[in-house]
Amino acid sequence: MYFLVIAIIFILILAHLRFNIFGKTQSGLRILMYHKISKDKNDKLTVSQKLFDKQMSYIKKSGYNIIDFDDLQDILTNKKQMPPNPLIITFDDGYKNNLEYAVQILEKYGFKYTIFVVAEYIGKFNYWDEGVEPLMNFDELKIILSKNGKIGLHSLTHRNFKDMTSAEFENDISETINIFKKNALEFSNVIAYPYGALPQNANLKNEFKKILEKYGILFGLKIKSKINKIPFEDNYKLTRLNIKGTDSFFEFKIKIQKGKTKLF
Repeated sequence: MYFLVIAIIFILILAHLRFNIFGKTQSGLRILMYHKISKDKNDKLTVSQKLFDKQMSYIKKSGYNIIDFDDLQDILTNKKQMPPNPLIITFDDGYKNNLEYAVQILEKYGFKYTIFVVAEYIGKFNYWDEGVEPLMNFDELKIILSKNGKIGLHSLTHRNFKDMTSAEFENDISETINIFKKNALEFSNVIAYPYGALPQNANLKNEFKKILEKYGILFGLKIKSKINKIPFEDNYKLTRLNIKGTDSFFEFKIKIQKGKTKLF
C-alpha cells in the first residue's frame, strides 16, 4: 500500500509538471484582473510596482495584443477580425495606487486598461472590506481617461449581486450610471461583478441579464481560472484571471498561457 501511494503521488507530480511545462498554450481572450499596485508590497490583492513592470514586459515581449472593451464592442458589433492573442488588462475597485504606481508602467508599454469603480465610494475608501485604502476621486478618474484608460461599472456599494433581488439589482445599476453621468464621467459598457458572483437561480440570473441589456451594458465579468474561447458562449459570463502578488513569476506565465496553474 505504501509503494502504491508513493507511485500515485509520483504520477500526479509528473502530470502536473507536464501540464505546466509542456502543456499547450490555450487560445482565446485573456482578461487579467488586478486590484492594488504598491511601491514594494506583494500579497493576494496587491502586486508590487517592480513585479507589475516585469509582468507587463513579459506580455509585451510575448506578442499579446492589448485591447479594451470599447475595442471588443467594435469588433463584435462590426464583425471585425479579432487580433491574434488578444488580452485585456483590468483593475477592480478604483484604488488611488493604480494611478500612482500602475499607470506610468502601462504608459511605458503603450497598454490600454480598464478600471472598475464602486460608484458610491468614489473619492472615499474601500469600506466594503473595512479597509482604509483611498479610492480615486472623479478628477483622478478623469486623469485615467486621459491616459489611455477606461472606466467600467463595479456596482454601487460593492454588495454581492448573488444576494440581490432583480429590483435591487436594477436600482444598483441605474444609480451607478446616474452617478457617472451626474459627474460627467465617461464609462465603457461593461460591468465587473463584485466577487465575480451572480445569483444561482437561473430565472433570476436571466432577469439580471435583461436589466444589463436594458441599460446598455454589453459585457459582464466573472472570476475564474479560464481563458475565454472565441466566439464567446455568453457576453455576460466572460471570465478573468486573478493575478495575485503571491504568484511567482513562473506561475504568472503559466496562468497567462493556460488560464490556470493547477492541473486539477
